[in-house]
Amino acid sequence: MKSFVAWNDALSIGIEDIDDQHKGLIALINDVWKALMSHAAAQNIESIVLDLDDYTCTHFKEEEALQERYGYPGLEAHKESHAFFIGKVKELDARIAAGEIIGLELLEFLSDWLTYHISIVDRQYADFIRSHEG
Repeated sequence: MKSFVAWNDALSIGIEDIDDQHKGLIALINDVWKALMSHAAAQNIESIVLDLDDYTCTHFKEEEALQERYGYPGLEAHKESHAFFIGKVKELDARIAAGEIIGLELLEFLSDWLTYHISIVDRQYADFIRSHEG
């Protein structure tokens, strides 16, 4: 089955651990896509979304710790962006749990937010870190 979001070099920020985590996030988005395309039960989709929520929370903490270690001046704005994502995923998850059919909305939000966040927002801190490495 075709992927909904494919990893490509344009999404690489050049920090291997973070790139690997981003690939994991994309894999989870593709798991949501596959579940929707196979008409999986809402509970299965909700379970994947919960896994995505757990994974992003861990990933975001690691990103924020890295930014803090290097004194990245955009850290607070980056944290706000992460908090927005977490809040939106929780809202969408609650709607799924309530029986709403929001598959396309969920996928569009996840893929649009993640590809923008990685290629624009994360690239900014990665460039900053590379410019400040000894």
